[in-house]
Amino acid sequence: MNELKEKTAGVEAEIKRLQSRLMSATGEKDDFNRQIEFFKSVITSKNEEIEKTKESNKILENDKIRYREDIKNFEKDLESLKEKIEKIESVLGELITNRDALNKDLIELEKQKVLKEADIDNIAEQIESFKARRRELEPLLEEAKTELENSGEKVAELEPIQMSIDDITNKIQRLEKRMADLGDVNMRAITTYDENLTRQTELKEKIDTLSTERKEILEKMGGYEQQKKEAFMKTYNNINENFKEVFHTLSEGEGELILETPDDPLAGGLDMKVSIREKKHQSLRGLSGGEKSITALAFVFAIQRYMPSPFYAFDEVDANLDTMNVERIAEMVRKQAKDTQFIVVSHRKPMIESANRTIGVTQKEKGKSKVTGVKLRDD
Repeated sequence: MNELKEKTAGVEAEIKRLQSRLMSATGEKDDFNRQIEFFKSVITSKNEEIEKTKESNKILENDKIRYREDIKNFEKDLESLKEKIEKIESVLGELITNRDALNKDLIELEKQKVLKEADIDNIAEQIESFKARRRELEPLLEEAKTELENSGEKVAELEPIQMSIDDITNKIQRLEKRMADLGDVNMRAITTYDENLTRQTELKEKIDTLSTERKEILEKMGGYEQQKKEAFMKTYNNINENFKEVFHTLSEGEGELILETPDDPLAGGLDMKVSIREKKHQSLRGLSGGEKSITALAFVFAIQRYMPSPFYAFDEVDANLDTMNVERIAEMVRKQAKDTQFIVVSHRKPMIESANRTIGVTQKEKGKSKVTGVKLRDD
């Protein structure tokens, strides 16, 4: 009987032990089920975020393609305009050369025209003078003829005296020689002059037209450069103002972005001038590792405020920072996360505590990693 009781007690103890293990296994099963549900919700959330990110990336990719096409078109336009300018300058050179040659010919023709007209006027004056002298001599000749006839001389039988007209003959010969010396008179000189003058006017109009087109092309090229400069300066000024504000928030100091060539911003680079709290202003080369991290993050946040991306990934950016600066970075990430998503890898407690959702990776056994996660807040 005692032996039976002992066996019964042993069986009951074994039953209790098995029931205890069953309850423990059931608890673990429930824990696993909860973890499975949690990971399912995480996967669903991530899938939704991935879809959103894909949409954003698609839009950005389309914008990038469009901007590249615009840039290519602008570059083609610039090349085309440059070629047109070269052609116009070549044509201008030829036209200017032709114009100068025509001007030279016109001047020479005008000189010849003036000389010929002066010679013609002189000859005409001399002819008119001879005609007038002849008209004066004809009455005297008639009077002399009448007197001779009255005195009984037979004028009709008189022979002309050759010597009396030597002076006239000599004069005629001299005039004929002068006319021979003048050579043939070009009666088309005036017509040629008018034709060349018309041609000069046409060339001048063409030169003026080409000069106007060249000026318009140069103005267009200058306009493209001005648009690039204005777009850059707008982006720079906005990011610089954001950088000043963010850097002051993170470091209690002052910082600004400095252009190497302010007069021609597209020809130079960009530098940062910062002062951490009460320290003197320094460039990036003179900063410590932690100060460089704060400056770099301030620059990233400044760009994000002006032109945000769908998400940002930070990998232990707080490794070189003290606790106070980690808290400031964590607060900045939390505020900026209202407009975009941040994925931060960190071992620092302030950064982990400020996250909306925390995912941990541990290694309990060698070669096996375990991922756990918890949602810390809903906002």
